[in-house]
Amino acid sequence: MRRAGRSRCSPTTVSSHLKPTVGRSFESWITAGRSDAALRRPTNGRGAVCFLGNVCGHGGRPHSPAAFATSRLDLRPLAYADLDHLAELYAVPSVVRYLNSQGPSLEWTRRELAGFERHWATYGFGQSALIERATGQFIGRVGLQVRDPWDDIELLYVIARDRQRRGYASEAAAAWIAWAREQGLASRLVVVIHPRHEAALRTARALGFQPDLSYPTAWAGDRIAHRLAPVAETAGC
Repeated sequence: MRRAGRSRCSPTTVSSHLKPTVGRSFESWITAGRSDAALRRPTNGRGAVCFLGNVCGHGGRPHSPAAFATSRLDLRPLAYADLDHLAELYAVPSVVRYLNSQGPSLEWTRRELAGFERHWATYGFGQSALIERATGQFIGRVGLQVRDPWDDIELLYVIARDRQRRGYASEAAAAWIAWAREQGLASRLVVVIHPRHEAALRTARALGFQPDLSYPTAWAGDRIAHRLAPVAETAGC
């Protein structure tokens, strides 16, 4: 029986940018070499937001979010095939100013991508490549990363300089947050941001993150951890 309150499938609780989509396993996307165009899926046409095969009215847990979409973006697992795209993204100093103090080298980016692939294989979620649907261009990465041994999940977002200030980070991050809520993972979500990274701080606040000054400095260092504010529990689709 549905409990009282707003459904997580309601546009009042989940960004109206989101559209339902059908999930695939991460391995199928890597081995099949699917094009970005293949990520586009028909919606259910009813305006409700449900993820990855969890069709409204049928219940069940959502599958791993190998690929899903927002109104302007297609998201798929970030993989080693994206090395050139990611290296180009990281070549802009203003984009990586708070990402890596040395500036990511090509070898560093290779290791990072290998880690992202392992994370997807291990946890069934991770970093997504962001594809701007209107142009088919790779414009950044957004996703979730488990942070051991603190048992938290960090939301990460990096957007190309010429696509910033368009709401893309918030749009893609909201999709991941909605998925995390469906999975019961929202209480573990954090972002860790340098206090001078004003754009990232604005995005975090807009998404509902609040400073958590009790967070372990062994990981956060000179950055400030923010935790997702809790919302009232509601029934699934």
